[in-house]
Amino acid sequence: GIYATLVDVPGVVEGHAAMTSVGVRPVFDNGERMVEAHLLDWSGDLYDRPLTLHFLEWLRPEEHFDSVQALIEQMGRDGAQTSEVVRRQGELRET
Repeated sequence: GIYATLVDVPGVVEGHAAMTSVGVRPVFDNGERMVEAHLLDWSGDLYDRPLTLHFLEWLRPEEHFDSVQALIEQMGRDGAQTSEVVRRQGELRET
């Protein structure tokens, strides 16, 4: 499924919003179960770096899309929803 998460990468970033997929990538290969985190508004190379994921909220089940473009459009919606979840969580921690 797809989750709203926060990501910590020691010495690089702490508590950064990310949408995270746990599944088999049905649009691409239906292969092994993988965990992939897409950090929102992030540029940089974090491949092969240890990280910690903090799962905040389940967003939706894993889906097969008819095209990569349809997947990209859904990822945009997932990113907006992730931002909202992170904002809400921050408000809850402040009160």
